[in-house]
Amino acid sequence: MSATAEQDAKSTSDNGKDPGFGAVAKETLSPGAAKLLDALQELGVGVAGLADEAAQRMRETLAAGTETVGERAAHATQATREKAGDLLRQTETFIRERPFTAIGIAFLTGYLLSSRR
Repeated sequence: MSATAEQDAKSTSDNGKDPGFGAVAKETLSPGAAKLLDALQELGVGVAGLADEAAQRMRETLAAGTETVGERAAHATQATREKAGDLLRQTETFIRERPFTAIGIAFLTGYLLSSRR
């Protein structure tokens, strides 16, 4: 028997059939497929780590933004209180300096509001 014939005989299965392309391909590609699977698993772990880092950054950004919104609201509230206080002081000063004018304005305002009905 020649060397080629012996190789063909060795590559046949126990049932006497040729293993075919599928079996040879599987035997040849299995180590590469295993390496590819390992690489994909490592990639998945890396992507999960990046996603965790991105989520943490987002939480930190949102927390900072929330603090900023809260601070802005506090400043706006304080500014509104200061303006209202200033307006009240100006009104009190006007009434003290011109009491008859203030009474006339109040009377006219009441008359105009009551006549709208």
